[in-house]
Amino acid sequence: MYLSGFEVEFGARVPVAELAEFVGARDEVELLLDEGVRYGLVADRPAEVLAAASAVRTLAGTRPLAAVYCCETIGARPPASAATAFAVAAGIPDVPVFTVGGAGCGNLGPGLRVARGLLAAEGPGSVLLAVADRAPGPRYLPGDLTVLSDGAATCLVSTSPARPGFRLLGSAAVTAADRAGARPGLAAAKAAAAGVAAAVGRVLTEADTAVDECALLLVGNYGASVRAMLAAAAGFPSRTVHAPNVADGHCFAVDLLHGLRSLEPSDMDRIVLVATGPHAWTALLLEYRAC
Repeated sequence: MYLSGFEVEFGARVPVAELAEFVGARDEVELLLDEGVRYGLVADRPAEVLAAASAVRTLAGTRPLAAVYCCETIGARPPASAATAFAVAAGIPDVPVFTVGGAGCGNLGPGLRVARGLLAAEGPGSVLLAVADRAPGPRYLPGDLTVLSDGAATCLVSTSPARPGFRLLGSAAVTAADRAGARPGLAAAKAAAAGVAAAVGRVLTEADTAVDECALLLVGNYGASVRAMLAAAAGFPSRTVHAPNVADGHCFAVDLLHGLRSLEPSDMDRIVLVATGPHAWTALLLEYRAC
């Protein structure tokens, strides 16, 4: 399987100090700045509209076999209506859309699994994968040392490489639904560390790949302290952990596709991507192909 055609659509940049919940909260603003977070991305369009704007550029005339729409935040429309609106706005009203949610900021993992399953069932071709979210309330995430942002990202999941992108060499998912209610703090950090360690260890073992064979570890846009914890859990040196767009806050599952789009890898570079949610963790092993 191959991932290519990465595109994004975001809200407007708003400095952290100007976000409603931080006005006058100097200590929290300074903490976020120290952690590398400088903005929140604030959109006035629904998540499905953001996703469609990104999808039009990803498709660029390509007709997919199906689309997978991942969203964790419920807006004005119910999920079925949002998926329909997304398909119409993206110019693919006659393409079946499958909705994915429930894994929080880790929705990229199950979304990709659904896309791969559709390709296995339907045969050669491509599936459009979209992730989109808007913050439903307060943007501050003290446990992750970041703020929530609004945006969308899309890519094509294909059976053969048609554009520069990444070949999927392996994936592993770990779920612990009984830990979903853990509050931010030591218990939640331990659950996340255990999930990330298990998922990364499994994907590297199954692909017979060592940590030092990977160029970097790609994670979501969390604060520097949380990123260091994820690197330690995965067994990667802290210098290899990468979140190229951390200054713009944490945009749910969008971070990771945006991160792939922002990389400048060399041909055949291998990277490990970690998708984290409240009770599920996915690790992907990817290899860049110039074409």
